[in-house]
Amino acid sequence: MNTSYKRNIVSPIQLRNKPYDIKQNTVVQEEIRKNIRTINFSAEFVEDTQTLQLFKNIPGVIAFSCILKRDGQTIGVGRGMSVVSKTNRYMEKTVNFAQNSALIDATVRATKMLDVLHLTTNLENGVKSALANNQETYTEELITEKQKSYLTELININVDDDEDREYKISQLENLTKMEASEMIQEFKR
Repeated sequence: MNTSYKRNIVSPIQLRNKPYDIKQNTVVQEEIRKNIRTINFSAEFVEDTQTLQLFKNIPGVIAFSCILKRDGQTIGVGRGMSVVSKTNRYMEKTVNFAQNSALIDATVRATKMLDVLHLTTNLENGVKSALANNQETYTEELITEKQKSYLTELININVDDDEDREYKISQLENLTKMEASEMIQEFKR
């Protein structure tokens, strides 16, 4: 066995006793600064007729659907329901519970979409920054796996013609990150 190197193994107990100081790490601080901002969301609540129809045999069902939007674009849709009954007499709390459940569900579902939107925004900002600084060292990187997966899903949903759909999916490998970002924005319109 080769013992010419030493491995520095840190136990969980040592980590707990010596916390990682993010205030000293400039890379972490830079990333934190990039994420400090205000994002405006809107939540639209409607009665969830599909859920009501599904549970039509249960008396007293209350159901909401919440459409969560950012800058006018839908980023999450959630559902929430509750039942008013003799054992659950507090109607206001019951209705609020159903509405809050829809909002929480929409928020949870929006987290993946926000990740994709954050990725495309960062890519666009990186290209704009490089162009503004006249950096000739900027190289176009190929599409990421996240972009490819998201675009495949968008193509499958939005392109009806089988041949056209297969062709577009086959061309994804050759796209750059920027082209993929632009294609995602086109599908959102």
